[in-house]
Amino acid sequence: MNRKGFTLVELLGAIVILAIIVAIITPSVMRILKNSDEANYNMMIDNIITGSKMYYEECKYGDIKNSDGSKKICSSSVDLTLGDLVKLGFVTGTNEGNKLIIKDPKTDKDISNCNITINVSTDTNTGKVTYEVIGTSGGNCPNGNLGSTN
Repeated sequence: MNRKGFTLVELLGAIVILAIIVAIITPSVMRILKNSDEANYNMMIDNIITGSKMYYEECKYGDIKNSDGSKKICSSSVDLTLGDLVKLGFVTGTNEGNKLIIKDPKTDKDISNCNITINVSTDTNTGKVTYEVIGTSGGNCPNGNLGSTN
């Protein structure tokens, strides 16, 4: 009689080999995912810094309006939320329902209500303008000096 198929020992051997391969590969995949989240977070911070600079320039020399329709006046320090940057189109957001928000790529939580401060200074010798972005909220928000740009 010709029997086709695998014996129980052969099946168990294949399962053991697959389990060993999964055990070896899983830590590498987890590390790659963590590094990817970290890279996305750093890219988001860079985008916030660039968007903040563009916001300040538009506020100072352009036509950003207050809620009452009057022209917004920007001093050397401006406070706003990340949601403001998203609503005005200076930072890309995620459309969730009927609301445009910004999410932290590490935690996938909404950080639109996080406050930031844009400090602008000019070097009197060189005339070089520096934009510094500082996170000023707690919790899931980016905190401290997020970075600066010229």
